[in-house]
Amino acid sequence: MLNVEPGEYYSIVDKLFASRIVEAVEPLGASVERIDAKIRHEGRVLFLSFEVEVVQHSLAGIVDMETVIQGIVEKLIQEANSSFGKLYGVAFALESLKVRENVPRGTEKTEVKLVVSGPPELEDSLRRLGRGLMITLKDWGVPLSSLTVTTDLVSPKVVSIVLRLTKKMSEAEKDTLRDAVEAKARNYAKALLPEDLEVQVKVLDPSDRNIAQVMKRAKDIEKEIEMLTQDEELRKLMEALGKSPSP
Repeated sequence: MLNVEPGEYYSIVDKLFASRIVEAVEPLGASVERIDAKIRHEGRVLFLSFEVEVVQHSLAGIVDMETVIQGIVEKLIQEANSSFGKLYGVAFALESLKVRENVPRGTEKTEVKLVVSGPPELEDSLRRLGRGLMITLKDWGVPLSSLTVTTDLVSPKVVSIVLRLTKKMSEAEKDTLRDAVEAKARNYAKALLPEDLEVQVKVLDPSDRNIAQVMKRAKDIEKEIEMLTQDEELRKLMEALGKSPSP
């Protein structure tokens, strides 16, 4: 919902700012519930005041929405001044910005599974690392179904952390989450694990499972085609029909 005062500026605020703020925050796992905008003009300068209400569905606690939205608005003002402003001889300036973050409605509670695998002497530390991350991810509002913390049983060099999510995220969200979890895991690892162990994080959502299934089916099809081309009876039949396998 967009409210603009005075109302005659509604279309300008909607097209130049509000609709683009909504589009910009969606890849970060948030949605805009409401924007209240006030315009105050002095001469040829339009001073803008915004109150933006957002719901962060994922990455809560990772992304500072007020800082992000302020950066978005400042960039939009620059663009508006160089296009619309030049055309009509006016300038836009940000007077104030307030961002209110709300909790998503109807958040489901799900039991998160922790899987740990590693040498016996590291297993307890890996489990503590995993539990620490689970608490952090819960605070961040990440829709997590399982967390896997593993390292090689014989010669551990890399700690692999895999997050499986219950909901689909954009690639931008997953990249942001992966970087944040890696930073947090490294901090935990300093106190829990040998210094020479590297930490790597992978984030998977339901779409990755679908991709894996598609890739598996593609490989199965390749094998089936290979078997068909090697079938002697089929080869003779196709040659009799004047056809042969493509090189």
